[in-house]
Amino acid sequence: MNQTFSYTHDKSTYLPIAGLFALLCVAESTVLGFLAVHFLDDPWHLWVAVAFVLLLGLVARALSAPLFTQHGWDGDNLAINYGPRRWLVKRDWIAAVEPVQESLSGLEPLAARYDEDEGRLTACFSESGQLLIRLKQPRSFKVGISKHAETDTLLINTEQAPLLRELLGFNDQTTTTQPTRDQPTRALQSAATTSPPTQPRPQPAAKPSLDPEAAPVLAIRALTKQFGEVKAVDQLDLNVAPGEIVALLGCNGAGKTTTIKMITGLLEPDGGQVVIGGHDLWRDGLAAKELFGYVPDHAAFYGKLSGREQLQFIAQVRGLPRAESEAEIDRLIAELDLTQAQHRGNAGYSLGMKRKLSLAAAMLHHPKLLILDEPFNGLDPWAAQQLKTMLTACRAGGTAILLSTHDLATAERFCDRVAMLNKGCKSVDADVADLCAQHGGLEQAFFAETTR
Repeated sequence: MNQTFSYTHDKSTYLPIAGLFALLCVAESTVLGFLAVHFLDDPWHLWVAVAFVLLLGLVARALSAPLFTQHGWDGDNLAINYGPRRWLVKRDWIAAVEPVQESLSGLEPLAARYDEDEGRLTACFSESGQLLIRLKQPRSFKVGISKHAETDTLLINTEQAPLLRELLGFNDQTTTTQPTRDQPTRALQSAATTSPPTQPRPQPAAKPSLDPEAAPVLAIRALTKQFGEVKAVDQLDLNVAPGEIVALLGCNGAGKTTTIKMITGLLEPDGGQVVIGGHDLWRDGLAAKELFGYVPDHAAFYGKLSGREQLQFIAQVRGLPRAESEAEIDRLIAELDLTQAQHRGNAGYSLGMKRKLSLAAAMLHHPKLLILDEPFNGLDPWAAQQLKTMLTACRAGGTAILLSTHDLATAERFCDRVAMLNKGCKSVDADVADLCAQHGGLEQAFFAETTR
């Protein structure tokens, strides 16, 4: 089966860049031609003019080359054709195909290229229909006349992105923007047969019994924050005990993000108290911040650093002993399945990989409390399961975990207790099992106890 995939329908990015580049070439050739005519004797100015015409022809051909090529699929191989560049990717090399949307800059739409900082091949004509192709292991591709590069990541685009994903065995049910968790899909079944995880899928550990007399790792008292006339958080009280996973639930605008920012020290409250491991966050900040790790919704890393370098940098900032931190980095990279990508620039990491790197950074110093903002957002089912397994292991070791999420199904199966925020106020603080027994499920409880 031979199928072609075009990618040139959306020219909104390509035309301005190509037009500007062509205009600069014409202007430069005009100036040089003028100088040649006035300062060179016959017949040199004629030869120079011919050379300029040939040069402009080559430039025009190079600029327009992507307009006349298409990607191809023959049932076994994906041929990525972009102007004069051609890369062949075998189907059994591919581990995942993720729909993404990344901004293009500079001359990127004019030619396929290899980004050394990101360790990625890019052949993108526009920001429409982008697909991030991940290989099971790095492969060598020709990127110059005599130059090859090894990578396991390619970024392309096509107007028929859903069809291409379907043919490759990754349908729309496995998109990273809205993953379908804990439900078998054909794409997940295909991934399970063609790309098994590098480690056996672990089973979550049993929930530890909690000591009701144990002092809470996180104690929030009368926490309040007001913006103008709006009380974003109003007199919030909440405890998280050692070895307990608590989900912070609520509609958009309920106050979850504001609460997370206040308990991580990113936003000063108008009133109330945050105590972590016995230390007041706003009076004894250094001691309190040494006890928790934070995984934000959007990771902020230095893109030019590799994943390993980023973790080494964080270890140095925290003042961790080098030998111990290197051993811990090795362990976290292996457990989070980042071994192959650890030396690549993290700017080219997928959302799931960045989430794993954030978790590794938060766990480097063995915190007593983990605070996670939407940790499962955008993860495919395998990555989500891997993250749950690691968090379960942390809980078994006595780590307290507070996470905000919109994923009610995960909160119901994974968390011990939930706190629901409704317009800045806590409407519910109860065990998951009790809520589900009372309402018939966490989703029913959420709709009963919150309003928009």
